[in-house]
Amino acid sequence: MRHDGLVSQRARILRLALELMAQGGAEAMSMRDLAGAAEMNVATLYHYFPSKRDLLTAVLEEPEYRNVLDGELPGAGPGGPVDDLAQLLQESWQVMLDVQDYVRVMVGEALRGDDAARSVGSSLLGTTEAALQQWAADVLHERQAARAAAIARMLRAVIVGVFIEQLADGSDDTSWCEQRARELAPMLAGVVRREGGAPKSTHRR
Repeated sequence: MRHDGLVSQRARILRLALELMAQGGAEAMSMRDLAGAAEMNVATLYHYFPSKRDLLTAVLEEPEYRNVLDGELPGAGPGGPVDDLAQLLQESWQVMLDVQDYVRVMVGEALRGDDAARSVGSSLLGTTEAALQQWAADVLHERQAARAAAIARMLRAVIVGVFIEQLADGSDDTSWCEQRARELAPMLAGVVRREGGAPKSTHRR
């Protein structure tokens, strides 16, 4: 069993490594840079992580970050589909903002062809799709599995795409979460209702 001090030191190293990797990518961060930030010698750092490859893999697989992204989605509220979709979008983006350094590293290294980053990214996308499909069934009352799966893929693409757009923008302002949610939710709800064959309105002009 590990001593608590060793566990805490390892977690501290991983947090510092994540911060440094998020700034310029894993390749740009040297083990010497990390040792300096952690105020330890390089030999001690290699005691925890035999190579930078092992370090990157440990960062990507760290439950502290992954579990945040795998969190529970919001349930149905009193306002109907538009409000439910807005809540889903806003909370999803806020969760990703909470671990944005992790997202930066995972996406960046996956784009650079790192197998570990691609594996973790694929796993997270899969669990996200499954959770959104269940959300479509529970909150939107979508009972057709094929349609619920299509809705889940559409929502996942919107959530990930808008978030990556904001990362690229580089702004520290987080008010966009609510603004974009309010913009997109009515359109997404309209698509879901139309595809679901909702009854046509009897209102006459």
